[in-house]
Amino acid sequence: MAARPIGHCLFPCLIPGSKLPTDRFIEYGRHSGNYYGTSLDSVRKVLEESKVCLLDVEPHAIKLLYTTEFKPYVTFVKPPAIEQLRLSRRKVKILASCDEPMPTRTFMEADFEDMINTAQDMEDKYGYLFEKIIMNDDLAMAFTEIRAELKKLEKESNWIPKIWA
Repeated sequence: MAARPIGHCLFPCLIPGSKLPTDRFIEYGRHSGNYYGTSLDSVRKVLEESKVCLLDVEPHAIKLLYTTEFKPYVTFVKPPAIEQLRLSRRKVKILASCDEPMPTRTFMEADFEDMINTAQDMEDKYGYLFEKIIMNDDLAMAFTEIRAELKKLEKESNWIPKIWA
């Protein structure tokens, strides 16, 4: 079994008065006149091929996937303490928002605080769904740990809630 990330699909703007088929998507949004999203059918297709489907979703989407059909293994990649964030990301460039004059910028103190606060909120609201928490204090090590966890998932049986059995 190999892990295979799946992409978003794009579809044109809807005819006025028509509705977006939200029940067909894990998450979706609108950009440059098109809607985009990760479809439930694309995830089903990967699973039908007996492959691991690797998704990076917004926290609210975890609850949608946490079903007997998808049986997700949820990994939370958590930022390190704010002191470590400051040290490890002080010279790293990130994409700027649309209202900023330059396309990239370095992290600001508010970015670090937002990362910590958002992660804590996610852990408070959805932590009971996390199978694994990986501390992202070193990007290479975090990536290595994620890959090792994927390999383990491909080979070993995993605990699932009794109601899924």
